[in-house]
Amino acid sequence: MDPKHNGYNGGRAMLAPGTVSSVSTYVLPSRERTPTPAPGPFPRVDDHLVEPEVTRDIVIRGERMVAQPAEKDHADAHARVDFVLLAHVKDDRTSSSDLLTRVTRGSDFATDGSVRRSGNDPATGARYLEELSFEVVNEQAPGRAKQKAEDLAYRGIRRIFGIFVKTGTVGEWSREKNEFVPLDAESFIEDEALIRPIAVRALLDRAQAEIDVAKALIKKNNPEIVKLKRAAEDRGHKKGLDEGHKKGLDEGHKKGLDEGHKKGLDEGHKKGLDEGHKKGLDEGHKKGLDEGHKQGDLQGRRAMLREIMEEQFGALTPSVTTRIEMASIEQIRAWTKKLRHATSCEDVFAENDSLS
Repeated sequence: MDPKHNGYNGGRAMLAPGTVSSVSTYVLPSRERTPTPAPGPFPRVDDHLVEPEVTRDIVIRGERMVAQPAEKDHADAHARVDFVLLAHVKDDRTSSSDLLTRVTRGSDFATDGSVRRSGNDPATGARYLEELSFEVVNEQAPGRAKQKAEDLAYRGIRRIFGIFVKTGTVGEWSREKNEFVPLDAESFIEDEALIRPIAVRALLDRAQAEIDVAKALIKKNNPEIVKLKRAAEDRGHKKGLDEGHKKGLDEGHKKGLDEGHKKGLDEGHKKGLDEGHKKGLDEGHKKGLDEGHKQGDLQGRRAMLREIMEEQFGALTPSVTTRIEMASIEQIRAWTKKLRHATSCEDVFAENDSLS
């Protein structure tokens, strides 16, 4: 938030209604202005000087101010911080937006985003103090952001970050240097409270914020992400089966044609020899052998062609059977060679068909 001085009582804070005090104003003692954390009593984190969700007032070091509604640049950055933190906190942590915290005796304000342990602190009976704090700085005076960081560090918040809208930078508060130290935009924020490191750029850029949130949800095994991943795996498995089945059919079909063609030739040749031999004996040994061998070879090839075509295309029509029976051995050879790539009887007889 970007607090604005509201002009109450010359800048000194009026105590919240019901607060017990012997005076009407409260000014932060010099000890509490010390930026270095030191032992000492703290009020409970939820003992407030202002009324949360009733007033927009906050108190920083005794000075009451109004936390103004944000303009677009601040509001956009604030939403981005909340979006990223919510996805990145571990299951035993909680992320909050505008969580009012009693930081010191004289400061009671909220940072834009924070991370704390879930539940209540048994030592205090109140919620746990924030571990990480994120403040969006736009119109807020740099000195005011520094005061808030000093008080947060003094209260014991482990890490404090500033998102500086106008310069497009992110800084982490250094207790040693007593200032925000800029972080490399390509670096990451790693912490025990986070499920995975947050890219610094995710706090500055919407696209990177969405990428980081998606990675965090995957890391957390978000049920919807798991469901989508399984659906994608199932689709991939089915596609693999379909493609494998088709490839197997194609290769099996080709192999079957090759083996069937060879088997047909072998059986046709043998049958041709047998029939030729028998016919040769009847017509004369030498002449019968020659002519029978030739005729047997032709008949064998015709038979082989018929068998393969029936296996490949189904029962043959009388016209197809006639073509085969009247074809010369050269035609039979030519048609047999075309069987491998033919898808119908017409493909076998197409071109150079003297019977057409």
